[in-house]
Amino acid sequence: MNGYERIISALKGERPDTTPVMLHNFMMAAQEAGYTQAEFCSNLQKIANAFIQSVEKYQFDGILVDIDTVTLAGAVGVPIDFPENEPARTNRGCITDLNGVNDLGTPDIPGNL
Repeated sequence: MNGYERIISALKGERPDTTPVMLHNFMMAAQEAGYTQAEFCSNLQKIANAFIQSVEKYQFDGILVDIDTVTLAGAVGVPIDFPENEPARTNRGCITDLNGVNDLGTPDIPGNL
């Protein structure tokens, strides 16, 4: 089985020939490719190159394409910053405790889900 077949087999609840290996490794991939986090996150070709190099070096079955763990938080209004040599980060959220959940707005999700 190749990596794709292994992952599909596992997702179908079948038994692949071995456990598929798929990592969330954007920081390692960027660093090993010689990119700062800022370079990596802002250049599609560098994102692709870093993940391709990582798969070729470590023989992963698949990759989780992600450029930053807090990107989704930023998309919903959480303040984030983008250091040159670290992933984006936030030092606070939209609420300070669970009582603030009722004050959150309804997300505007376009399209048919």
